[in-house]
Amino acid sequence: VQQESPTYVIASAVNGDRIYAQKGKDRENGFYAGSSEGPVYQDQHWLIELQVDGTYTLTNNKSWRQMVDGAGGLIAVAGGDADSEESAWWLINQGRDEAGALALEVARERSSREALATQQA
Repeated sequence: VQQESPTYVIASAVNGDRIYAQKGKDRENGFYAGSSEGPVYQDQHWLIELQVDGTYTLTNNKSWRQMVDGAGGLIAVAGGDADSEESAWWLINQGRDEAGALALEVARERSSREALATQQA
């Protein structure tokens, strides 16, 4: 959800819970998905920045912690200690991305071939 500033709120498509990264904490501490109720707090705002390789970094606008998919799972690293590969994200709109449409086309083709093979048997 884009905000008035150049930041975004990252929320669950299922229940609307928002991702927080509190200032003064590190890794899994103070990093969680919380209620979608009430106001949007500063530690729920994320900068989404395009990198030269086409990936994005997700940096909390208040705590400056970077979202990372590390060996221990999803965390928010403080102080710029994030490994570049672990902090690289692809943003994919599954409803509009061409790979999603191609996957549906392949599924339809397979289904059509299976139906034809069944009819011929």
